[in-house]
Amino acid sequence: SKYCQITCLIQLSTSYEKDYVIDVLAPGVWDMVSCLQPIFADPNVVKIGHSIDSMDVPSLHRDFGIFVVNTFDTYQAAQVLELNK
Repeated sequence: SKYCQITCLIQLSTSYEKDYVIDVLAPGVWDMVSCLQPIFADPNVVKIGHSIDSMDVPSLHRDFGIFVVNTFDTYQAAQVLELNK
């Protein structure tokens, strides 16, 4: 393919009602993203996303070496429950 996939934004929300949008292409940010590895690897923290297994998880690993553990994919849940919308 003539196009290259690259992570551009990371959106995070916490159980403390804090939301973050991280522009990983901003100067100096790309090299700092790997500091999130312990959070993504922590089995005690559930990572929830919509269709995250298709591109998000592989992209975090490819671009930052981040392994994501203990995920809940709302898209897959909707498929299992046979929800149309």
